[in-house]
Amino acid sequence: MSARLGVPLVVLAVAAAWALLARDLPVKGPEGPGPAFVPLLLTGVLALLGLGLLASGLKRGGLGPAGRGPGWLAAVLVIGLLAVYTAAVARVGFLLVTPVYVALAAWQCGARSPRTIGATAVGLTLAVWLLLVRLFRVPLP
Repeated sequence: MSARLGVPLVVLAVAAAWALLARDLPVKGPEGPGPAFVPLLLTGVLALLGLGLLASGLKRGGLGPAGRGPGWLAAVLVIGLLAVYTAAVARVGFLLVTPVYVALAAWQCGARSPRTIGATAVGLTLAVWLLLVRLFRVPLP
């Protein structure tokens, strides 16, 4: 099986496992969203991304070679960066740490345009903050 089909299937499997883990948590709490709300929201996003990757892989021929991606070292570095981000966000704050994390992760995954990296980092940070804090009233550090 090629990475064009394997990666989307793994993403979908992770989404399904995450949904199973969150299924017993209450979706609604006494004052708004319950503990399962964000995990289930992220599960839906992950499932949609997996389906998009699957459709893209099937459209491009499915079982052909996947091409050259960032590689395993880049993946390990991004996961390590995520561990540092997780530790730093509680101490420094979401709005300060997240754009740095997104910019470094984008660079590590092959983005090289400073304008694109900066716009993505700031835009994604603000979009997630507005969605969680303003719309869903989920407090962030």
